[in-house]
Amino acid sequence: MKRRPIRVRARCLVVRDGRLLVQATPDGIVEVPGGRVEFDESLPFCVVREMREEAGVDVEPKDLIYIVEFRGEKRGRKRHEILFYFKCTMEGEPHSKERGLQFRWLSPDELSRAAFWPKPLLPYISSDMPDFPYVRFLSIRQDSVEYIMTKRH
Repeated sequence: MKRRPIRVRARCLVVRDGRLLVQATPDGIVEVPGGRVEFDESLPFCVVREMREEAGVDVEPKDLIYIVEFRGEKRGRKRHEILFYFKCTMEGEPHSKERGLQFRWLSPDELSRAAFWPKPLLPYISSDMPDFPYVRFLSIRQDSVEYIMTKRH
C-alpha cells in the first residue's frame, strides 16, 4: 500500500466590519487564506509568509483558534490534512499575486451561500465571528464532524 503524506497547513482568519477575508479559487471554492507549512517552518511564520506571497500584505498571528483534521476528498483527490487557523491582524488590503485567485470580504450570510471548504467548519466560524471566543479542534471526515473539542479562551 502506497503511503500518502499528511499535509499541514496554516490559515489566516481576518475579520473587518463583520466580514471574513476569504480567497476564491478559479474552480469556485472559497476558503480561508493560507498555505502549506514548509520543512522547518513554524506555523505562525507560514501564515505570515503565505499572506505576503499570495496577498501582498503583512499579517500578525494573534491566537490559534481552530485545529481541523480533514480526511476526505477535495478537488477529486483523497486528502488527509491538518489545518491550523490563526486569528490575525492585517495591514493594508489584499491583492492577488496568483492568477485566478481572488480575495473577498464575506459576511456570515454570504459565506453560507458560498462553496466554502471545509464546509463543516463554516457554522463554527460564522457563529464565532468576530471575537472567536473558543479554541476548537474538529475532526472532519468528508462532509461531517466526527469529533469536536471546544474550550473557551
